[in-house]
Amino acid sequence: MPPCPNPADCVRDVAKLVSVEADAVQARLEFTNQPGLASWLDPVLVQLGVEEKFVILAYGRVVAGFDLEKIEDGDVWADGKRIRIQLPPPEILYEPNIDHARTQIISEGGLCPELVCPESIELAGPVLLQAQEQMRTASVQELRILDQAAESARNSLEKFFSLLGYEEIEILIDQQPI
Repeated sequence: MPPCPNPADCVRDVAKLVSVEADAVQARLEFTNQPGLASWLDPVLVQLGVEEKFVILAYGRVVAGFDLEKIEDGDVWADGKRIRIQLPPPEILYEPNIDHARTQIISEGGLCPELVCPESIELAGPVLLQAQEQMRTASVQELRILDQAAESARNSLEKFFSLLGYEEIEILIDQQPI
C-alpha cells in the first residue's frame, strides 16, 4: 500500500502550513485633507490655503503562500515511493494586515479647522487601503515574498512526504506573473 492512499488529499491537508509572513512591512503615504463643506465653497478655501498635508507611516504584515485546497487530483502523481506535485503560483493569501498601534502620522502641515475639514481619524479608511496596496507591492517586488513562499513550500512538502515514506519527491511550481 502506498504511504498515502490519495496523495492529492495529503497535499490539500497541509494547505495552511505552506506560507511565509513579512512583518513590519512599511508604507509611506502623503495625503492632503481639503475642505468638505460645499462644492462651490471648497475651491475658494483651497485657493486661500485652507488644507492640511499629512505624511503617514503605516506598518503591517503580509502573508504569502499557496492555497493547497485548490490542488486537483491530476496535479499530484505518485508511483510507489515516487511523487510529483504541481503547485499553482504562490499568492498573497490575505489582505495585508495594518498594525494600527505602530501606524502614525509623522508630519503635518497646513491649516484646516475641524469645522471645515474632516477630522484626521476619518481619513484612515482610504489612506489605509492605499497603505495595504503599497505593502502588497513592496512585499512582492522588494522582499520577494512569493519566492520565499515557493522555497518554503518546496522544503515543507519535501519533508512532509519524506516522512510519509516517499523517497523521490519532485515539487513543480508555476511561475507567478508580476
